[in-house]
Amino acid sequence: MKTIFITCFRGIISRNILATSAFETLVRRGDIRVVIIAPEMRTKILRTEFARNNVSIEGLASASEKHIDNPVDRMMWVVATNLLSTKTRGVQRKVKFAQDRNIFDYLFSLTASFLGRSRLVRNLFRRSWGWIVSPKEFDDLFEKYRPDLVFATDVYTLEDMKLMLGAKRRGIPAIGMVRSWDNLTCKGTLRIIPDALAVNNDIVKGEAVRLHGVPASRIAVVGVPHY
Repeated sequence: MKTIFITCFRGIISRNILATSAFETLVRRGDIRVVIIAPEMRTKILRTEFARNNVSIEGLASASEKHIDNPVDRMMWVVATNLLSTKTRGVQRKVKFAQDRNIFDYLFSLTASFLGRSRLVRNLFRRSWGWIVSPKEFDDLFEKYRPDLVFATDVYTLEDMKLMLGAKRRGIPAIGMVRSWDNLTCKGTLRIIPDALAVNNDIVKGEAVRLHGVPASRIAVVGVPHY
């Protein structure tokens, strides 16, 4: 049996991925075991809806859909967000400054945005993030299931990123998905580039290549999953 990890750290993933015919087609195969990884508080309903002989649900107690509590994770989120140089981020920066009048924060964001245009700077940031951040919360799951593939359903959710980092350190291939059409222009520089990236359309593919340096050969245009 081949084992695949599929993340579900955001509630919308239940609709986007798990409630689709694609997921059904996958689990009907007799040679694949799926492990859905989700916040602990959501495991009960996920087991009711999706558990079966070859589908397991594993909860992560530290996972949160909205909040980043760890100061290191928070700091890296701030840097990644400000490194992204897009018109959308420019508007967000001006709105924030109009609200808080924090000139230091505004100048930091401008400087980071300028530096983030450099592929070298982005790559150095990714290396630093991969060195500083620890995905230890997934160690037990990797040891228990020894997956053959990781599918991170939202490349901007912190737990998805950490799971991909853990897979990379173990030589396990990882597929990542851009959850929504606007993510690549407003949610920051990608902190880890997966072995394959699934996107909605050719516009998003172009943004992944141009703004984040993802090789075009790694990108698959798959449409909107829940349709």
